[in-house]
Amino acid sequence: MGSGVYMKGHFPARALEDHVEATRPGGIIIFGLRDTYWVDGEELGFKDKFNELVAAGKLNPTAVIDFKYKRGMKEAKNKLY
Repeated sequence: MGSGVYMKGHFPARALEDHVEATRPGGIIIFGLRDTYWVDGEELGFKDKFNELVAAGKLNPTAVIDFKYKRGMKEAKNKLY
């Protein structure tokens, strides 16, 4: 689990790959980051790396949750990545 570490100056997007490699088959990976970093083509590339891992079959997401939706904020998207 990673929380509050995926941001500029902390861990790079490639650290997501390390999480995948360190997780047992069928294991669960949980991480959180600011929505400003969860954008296609964003400088730090977290969403791009996530999508790359999914496309390579290294990661099988069951859910990607926008927590603003859970708090009832209307602008949040209720969808998978």
